[in-house]
Amino acid sequence: MYKHKMVSPPIVTVIIVAYKRTNYIIDAIKSVINQQINDKSIFELIVIKNFSNEFIDKYIETNGIKNILSNDTTLLGKILEATNVASGKFISILEDDDIFLPNKLEEIKREYELNQNLVYIHNNFDLIDENGVPIKNRNDNFKSKIIRSSDIKKEINYCFNFGYHNNSCITIERSIILNNYEFLKKHKTNNWVDLSFLILSLSYLQKNGKDSCMLITNTILTQYRVHQSLSAFIPIDSNDFIHKGIELLQ
Repeated sequence: MYKHKMVSPPIVTVIIVAYKRTNYIIDAIKSVINQQINDKSIFELIVIKNFSNEFIDKYIETNGIKNILSNDTTLLGKILEATNVASGKFISILEDDDIFLPNKLEEIKREYELNQNLVYIHNNFDLIDENGVPIKNRNDNFKSKIIRSSDIKKEINYCFNFGYHNNSCITIERSIILNNYEFLKKHKTNNWVDLSFLILSLSYLQKNGKDSCMLITNTILTQYRVHQSLSAFIPIDSNDFIHKGIELLQ
């Protein structure tokens, strides 16, 4: 049973975000509380959703998980609301229909211990169907890279190709979200959350010198669920959004 004991601030706050959908969230929660990591105090778990459900709420309560009932209808709005009460150095996002592999948080801890200047991690992912069965039609092999401020211009295409797809693959330093809180609050949306966090992290690298860095890793640590009620999509004008982000980094 997961019971977070606050000895010192955790390394990671996992935020599970749900809107209306109830059929996958228990699997998402289990994928976090069953992480194969010896020290459970390195992470805390927050569930934020816009609905009450007797079975789900009882499961959350029994496992000592922080449960937020939100009136915000946007994905980003709920992430911001949960970030306000989070205590981890990093925020890891998990949408309710996706799953963390059992070694995800151990890998984040290991990478942070190897390089404490990390401010952003994006991991690779596999596809599963609505029943959690792997889909064997994805081939996305690329080289893992540490990106520093001096690398941004030469690696910008790499970052936008491999560094933001799928909110459930993002781990970002909490301070980056908080320092851009008002900007993000004004642009609350269900779209481009992952892309926004990438751009803000790249901007942070530029403004904070050579020490800070980000990791884009080919290691698969997340399962992305493909199903009929999938709500995430990339609008047709997302290329324009990317170009605006690139212009900010010139």
